[in-house]
Amino acid sequence: MVSTKGVFLGLGAVMLLLGPGLSPEIVVLPLLASLMVWTTAAAFLFTNPKE
Repeated sequence: MVSTKGVFLGLGAVMLLLGPGLSPEIVVLPLLASLMVWTTAAAFLFTNPKE
């Protein structure tokens, strides 16, 4: 369970780092939207619905 969360969040973090690094120009709005989606996904993944 922890490794699956790590894979999902790790791949998302790598894409957040590689995307702006590989693009010719940095567009702020999509980057902020992606960061918000990643943060929301992390919050949902680390929330235990059984409790």
